[in-house]
Amino acid sequence: MIFPKGEVVHKNLSTSYTNLNGLLLSLKSEDFSGYVKIGFLDYEAVLFMDSGDIINAVEEIGDKKRFGQRAISNIISKAKEQDGVISVYQLLPEMVTVLASTVKREILYKDLSTDFTSLKRLIDKLAEGRHTGYIEIALRSGKGSGVIFFQEGEPLETILTADDGNLVSGTNLLNRVLEEALGAGAVFNVYRANLSTSSDQMGEIGEGGDLQDLLRVLQDTISTIETVVDGLIKKGIFSSELRRALVKKSNEYPFLDPFAAEFRYKDGKIVFTGKTDIHELTRGLGECLGLTIEAISHQFSKEEILDQVKGELDQIKADFGKEIKKFNLEATMPEIFGDQLVGKR
Repeated sequence: MIFPKGEVVHKNLSTSYTNLNGLLLSLKSEDFSGYVKIGFLDYEAVLFMDSGDIINAVEEIGDKKRFGQRAISNIISKAKEQDGVISVYQLLPEMVTVLASTVKREILYKDLSTDFTSLKRLIDKLAEGRHTGYIEIALRSGKGSGVIFFQEGEPLETILTADDGNLVSGTNLLNRVLEEALGAGAVFNVYRANLSTSSDQMGEIGEGGDLQDLLRVLQDTISTIETVVDGLIKKGIFSSELRRALVKKSNEYPFLDPFAAEFRYKDGKIVFTGKTDIHELTRGLGECLGLTIEAISHQFSKEEILDQVKGELDQIKADFGKEIKKFNLEATMPEIFGDQLVGKR
């Protein structure tokens, strides 16, 4: 599928020299909205980001596609290989939302032709129906192709690709595409966005086993960091600073508010009775751990703390490799489970 280029942030970075986890961490700190494109021979993938968060992903291997959490884990793993390229494009958040929801599409109308259907009237009909999705247009006589994206009936972006491969995009291209389709003739397909692949469904915690598996990884991770920190400084310092961080972040993540008691960490054990999704829970805890390490580093050598914590977390990664992939923790908590450690600059 063709995506609008938007503003180029990075172009053709080599995977041999670029750490994708580090790049994602940098984009997260900048509240980046857009997409990260990863390409290898016979492989292409896209990570969609809204305000620094990964909200969906798609990878294509030949004629096969994967979406969502499984794709994210595969993409992060694939990007560690050599001879690939990474490009980053910035878009408006509303455009990212539409793109993220249209990668797994549902066909609404197939092989319509300007011989029998007016593209202009079709667009008006989609507007009336508050359509979210896109029209894929193939111009006749080798004139190129086009894509028109819609959000709740409003044309949000138009892309036109000439037969020589040159691509232009922008909302002002809609009339040009209509004129090209009318003049040359065209065949077009209409797709409806599959909204179930949006961020609302990306990290939803299931009952029972899924939640317990996640909490076990987080519990061992936090307990490991606590043991290292308390051993270096003094017993109780970690839990005290973690509580301060939880309070500080409670406005942003109400389920972490110590006074609401939905999340409790004591004596190396986690009890969680709140309701949220995997993404929010792991992101919130990741930020709190970052604040905790930052606060403690004023009392002790930050480098020594981080070096010792890293050694212990390598064992966590070995023990919980399957769960880390299952819950996409490399993406949602890159500071801890990625190649860069929490708090490191």
